[in-house]
Amino acid sequence: MSTENTTQELLQLKKKIENAKTQKSECEGALKQLRKQLHDDFDCENLKEAKTALHNLQTKIENLNDKISTGMQELRKNYDW
Repeated sequence: MSTENTTQELLQLKKKIENAKTQKSECEGALKQLRKQLHDDFDCENLKEAKTALHNLQTKIENLNDKISTGMQELRKNYDW
């Protein structure tokens, strides 16, 4: 019975290892695809470049929001909204 239990445990471990290998391959493929998309969409080669690009885009968005707010205030003032 002890040998049978050991065999079962080893088979279960083998199955877990095979599942982990499959999952690792899937994750590596997803990561590769995300890196390609990051390069294609934002011309970034790594996470540091992506963070810099994100910061720059956020700054541009804030500036545009400020311009829109200022423009809306001027319209309200000029046209009695």
